Amino acid sequence: MNNAQGEAGLLAWEEHCCGAARKFLMNAVVIDNEPFVPVLSRPAQTQEAEMLDDGMGVVLNEFDEEEEGEEQNGSESQGREIGGHELDIRSVSDAFAADGIACAFVLPDDGDEDEEAICSRVLNAASASDIVVIDWHLRRKSADLTKKILTELAQHDAAESGRMRLICVYTGETVLDAVTRDAIAVLEAGGMNFTDKKLDEGAGRGEHNLLLVLNKRDVASAQLPERLIREFSALADGLLPAFSLAAVAAIRRNVHHIATRFSAELDAAYVANRLITDPPGDVAELIRELFVSECDTALGLERVADNYLEPEQLKSWLAARGQPQSKQKFGKEEMQISANFLIGLADGRVDGEKSIAFMGDGKEFEFKENARQQISRALHKGKNQDEIKGKSIDTERQFARFVALKREAFGGNKLISGEGWKPSLTLGTIVARDVQVEGSDGPEMEKEFYYCLTPACDTVRANNEVRRFLFLRLSIAKNAKEKGNLIIAIDGSNSEKLFVDPRPSKISVFDFKGDAELGRVIATKVEDSDGKNPQFKFVAVDDTASDFEWLGEVRGIRAQRDMTDLNREWLRFGILDSEYLRLASKKSAAL
Repeated sequence: MNNAQGEAGLLAWEEHCCGAARKFLMNAVVIDNEPFVPVLSRPAQTQEAEMLDDGMGVVLNEFDEEEEGEEQNGSESQGREIGGHELDIRSVSDAFAADGIACAFVLPDDGDEDEEAICSRVLNAASASDIVVIDWHLRRKSADLTKKILTELAQHDAAESGRMRLICVYTGETVLDAVTRDAIAVLEAGGMNFTDKKLDEGAGRGEHNLLLVLNKRDVASAQLPERLIREFSALADGLLPAFSLAAVAAIRRNVHHIATRFSAELDAAYVANRLITDPPGDVAELIRELFVSECDTALGLERVADNYLEPEQLKSWLAARGQPQSKQKFGKEEMQISANFLIGLADGRVDGEKSIAFMGDGKEFEFKENARQQISRALHKGKNQDEIKGKSIDTERQFARFVALKREAFGGNKLISGEGWKPSLTLGTIVARDVQVEGSDGPEMEKEFYYCLTPACDTVRANNEVRRFLFLRLSIAKNAKEKGNLIIAIDGSNSEKLFVDPRPSKISVFDFKGDAELGRVIATKVEDSDGKNPQFKFVAVDDTASDFEWLGEVRGIRAQRDMTDLNREWLRFGILDSEYLRLASKKSAAL
């Protein structure tokens, strides 16, 4: 890949990310105490101007009223220039509307002393806003009210597990580095994190949030939305981030259609089915699944995956990232993984059975399974191969957890749970318990991991009843060479590689008591001393009397596959076919 191709790919990638941000952004709120609305020029008076009767026989021209006042101050207001601290709200509103963003305004008056009410109005307006624009001095020469609002806004976002948001301080101040420093300080005090701080550029960035400090004279109000959209695209800088923003945008655009699909005309049918179904809660779960299906239909109709995850986007990403970032080789001939090789893979495919990579230009390369991990390593950089290998393993573990797990006690799930939510023991639940074993220096504690493979229908209707649950004990991979097919986080920073071995010899059985009202086995919430890191535990009621810590829940499709594998092993007996037929089915013999 030459420099021209690299630059073209970078520009294409920037536009790709900006396009995703533009689709996603829908709402903004602007907070300023010095709003200004320029007076529009009136149309010139003509002979055909409408004549009005004042009711007393006197005929007036429609422009005669208040004409004297306009002669005194009209020209001054029309030609007035906005000061360094004033905000042209008409220009800002029109500019946001031109970009398809609905803009709300909160305009606190200097005479309003009720700061709590002002903060409440701002937070209410900001709760649904992707962009918050705020003046630094909401109280003449004081920034105290702005700091208070930013702190409460950060607390609100932190309570939502890291809400995605761009905050712009749009000010008449010229010393932007000092404003940026103070703004970051109050936002961090409220719970936001900034991993990249550029005070001289008036910018700060965290994992989910952006701060931008702009001078009103340097960036005109008419150019403000475009600048903010460009800055927000930093949060879409990635294949998966851009896809997720576009996917959410697609659901937003179709939300009214989705809502109307769940018509009140179907209420009677839903009620009737729920009243006669055992368990009745399954019908509510069915409706939830139907809603998810409608969202998936919206993504399909707008071809979000096609437009954000396919080869053209992959090639732009490779060019923008300057991939490969490290030198990796594979095969007997020490094949170098180059930029062209990666692009060839994007345009081609890998045949798993033949261990061959078919490139986009028609070339073929031997690409055995044990060499394919080099692709992941080539996409990372580091000081040495050990560091590169470690980064590759970390990201692949994160991705493996994301793919396999529906919920996690630690790690990626950031969705806000409802008040009092607790996990229930069901098909796919992963738990761990501490057991005492004999170590080299005496008794010691170690963790045992279990995978619930009890059929889902047997995990409900256990109202105050002791129910026996089937678990598959998981093997722990002690090193990189040992087999593993499930990654689970065991705390905030560590994970374990486990192996699901679907053999009947790995089965364990424990007894649990169902909740009297819900009919399910519900976990008990256990909080630490500061109440910040709650854990959930299931308590067995059999002879083991063990506490099982809830670690997560495997996605339904994966759990069903593992259950099928267990069933297949359970039914396995003797020789079913001739050995030659078995070998022929694997293309290992001719028959």
